[in-house]
Amino acid sequence: EVRQIMDDVKEGLRYVFQTKNEWTFAISGTGHAAMETTVLNVMEPGEVALVCQNGIWSRRFAAMVEQNDSVAKKLFRPLGEVFSLEEIEKGLQEHKPSVVFIVYGESSGGTAQPLEGLGDL
Repeated sequence: EVRQIMDDVKEGLRYVFQTKNEWTFAISGTGHAAMETTVLNVMEPGEVALVCQNGIWSRRFAAMVEQNDSVAKKLFRPLGEVFSLEEIEKGLQEHKPSVVFIVYGESSGGTAQPLEGLGDL
């Protein structure tokens, strides 16, 4: 029964995020636990993550990437500022990452990152 419930939750998450990605899953834990789960289960040592760093959450993710012997290529914006699509596109072209990390709601800086157009990149 629990597996069926989790499958239903995953299907709902795929609908909410408009994805068909089979790697969609729910984590019963904090945001920090979800970030660590991502790094340890999705990234291999040596792989590159593009980390859009403008606050505490992205700084923590970059540290987790590096502790996993992966490579964190960082784009920087000051606390309270968001990234432009042009900045992100340049980082994608330059670093060719296997993972992109960007925080939608950066509580430490009080920002809401616009996500429109990011998937197209």
